[in-house]
Amino acid sequence: MHFRVDRHLPLVIEDCSSDHAKHLCEIAGNEQLDLIRELSKMPNFICRNCGRMADGSNSLCDPIPIEDIPASH
Repeated sequence: MHFRVDRHLPLVIEDCSSDHAKHLCEIAGNEQLDLIRELSKMPNFICRNCGRMADGSNSLCDPIPIEDIPASH
């Protein structure tokens, strides 16, 4: 299954509490690939909303530290 995230198919948490324009889901919708590459060089966080990973939590709508993700069985 393939889909494209853009202004017509936003993966946006309804109560995003910070500047959504700086989040990877919005940046991806605007096809700013160089900025995505820059913000996710050494990811430490994953978004519980869209699954994207980023270096800093401020680049995601609903971040959780990668180290807090439970291991698979």
